[in-house]
Amino acid sequence: MKINFATPLAFNSLYIYRKQGINFPEDFTCNTTDKNQTPYNVSIYKNKHLGFYETRFINNNNSQLEATQEMMIWPEIDYMFVDNMETYQGNRGKGLGTCMHLTNIIEMMENNVKRIELTAASSAIPFHIKCGFKPAMEWGNNFTTENIRTIAYDKNPELEKYSKQAQELLKTRLSPELKTKLANKILLGYTKKAVKIISTEKQKYIFPHSVTMTLTREDVIKNKNFYNKLFEKYQIDYQISDFAC
Repeated sequence: MKINFATPLAFNSLYIYRKQGINFPEDFTCNTTDKNQTPYNVSIYKNKHLGFYETRFINNNNSQLEATQEMMIWPEIDYMFVDNMETYQGNRGKGLGTCMHLTNIIEMMENNVKRIELTAASSAIPFHIKCGFKPAMEWGNNFTTENIRTIAYDKNPELEKYSKQAQELLKTRLSPELKTKLANKILLGYTKKAVKIISTEKQKYIFPHSVTMTLTREDVIKNKNFYNKLFEKYQIDYQISDFAC
């Protein structure tokens, strides 16, 4: 099935095929943002023994596997889980992580999945937020409390707003449900502000613990111009059209 694009693009069309009730893109290419604009072949394979799907990024210049991720998808419950995103040493900083998420968004859109979920390592929380993911922590989890406490103790004057909010949250007697909403809102706002004033290297040490994060189809459609620009930037032949809305 050929994709209907909202905007015509100047490279080959991406095709979708259906297997075992799930829609997949055929192998396609992406170009990274390093100075050489390295071309990669992107493929999705099923691990027959473990049951998950693996996305592989192979450097077209040297045929080396340089990034992988695992993915499980259940269209019948509108849910997708991403795990073990890894860019191999020496290949980081090219945008392969962003390309992984763009591949996930293609899967989300083509299977009408409502939500992608992942567990973000503490060092990767800022990256996932830059890609549009939002925290989905649960109050009562020790990791959640420790991450909020980290924000509360932050002495940076530019982040004082979130530090005070975190301090109040730790003292309040609100219900766990309300605390959960506030904790996720504080962590999201704090991180978006922090990445603008803290160096990339230091961002890896903002939080002590991992965080469950989600990206919804609704948010992807709402921000389709942002994602479409990323598809163009990495020369992935896919666009989220107005027909998706």
